Amino acid sequence: MVQFINVYKSYKNKPVLRNISLTVKSGEFMVLIGASGCGKTTLLKMINKLNSIDRGDILLDGTSVTRMNDTEMRRKIGYVVQDGGLFP
Repeated sequence: MVQFINVYKSYKNKPVLRNISLTVKSGEFMVLIGASGCGKTTLLKMINKLNSIDRGDILLDGTSVTRMNDTEMRRKIGYVVQDGGLFP
């Protein structure tokens, strides 16, 4: 399960994500749809700590990602970038 709890992220004092709260249960599928620059990739990158969280928390199976070992956590997460390698 992935849980976002009041997550906030900004770049150069410009808010990108504001108080995002969302739970995706194990076995569920979710799609993020939105315009370019609205924060979809930022949200996903925060799960495996490629982007830092300014405020709030993200839990993986009940444990905060801030308390997890980066390498061990990333071995449990699949991640595909959206560049040309996905849909050539």
